[in-house]
Amino acid sequence: MALDSNKAYVFYVSHDTIMLQHTIGFPPYLKIFAELHGQSSFDATGEHFATVSNKFGGEFFYGDFDRCTGILSGIKRAVAPAKPFNAIIDSSITGLCLSPNGQLIYVIKRSHILQFKISDSTFYTVSGPDTTDIAFQGYKDGAVAPDGKLYIGNYDLIYKNMSVIDNPNGLFSNCNFCRKCLRSPGSIGLLGAFTLYAGF
Repeated sequence: MALDSNKAYVFYVSHDTIMLQHTIGFPPYLKIFAELHGQSSFDATGEHFATVSNKFGGEFFYGDFDRCTGILSGIKRAVAPAKPFNAIIDSSITGLCLSPNGQLIYVIKRSHILQFKISDSTFYTVSGPDTTDIAFQGYKDGAVAPDGKLYIGNYDLIYKNMSVIDNPNGLFSNCNFCRKCLRSPGSIGLLGAFTLYAGF
């Protein structure tokens, strides 16, 4: 996706070349801002897509994806509910991740992890903060690893542990959320969901 625009570039990848195929124009309200973090996600089949650009309004977008043409269609908008976090209201989204079966979207706020059921647009709260706002490490982005589990990184990547959802296809408590279950043996932090993309 192009920064500071509502466009995405589709590349054709073959065994010996990469070519720009075409450009996708999103609706005007779906803009990726360079100065704000966000995240995009596909389900296991690559047929469903979700994305967020943190404009501090709690909104995200999802739709269908054609893997052959690279075309996104049926884009819908949803707004995650604001959640209280001690003296502040957490209305922003720091990341999101589709479940492998494409039926759920995990909406990650700094203080809460929400589950969005696509079929009826229902939100469930999977987890909230476990301490005060000063001490709480904060949630960031998330990714489904090859083992089928969803790993959730920490805000600013300065901690030595990650939270894990053992069954991301499971609704509400059946997803089996485990706070800080993946711990690094290292003496420093920098353990975030980006580690998964690097082959963790």
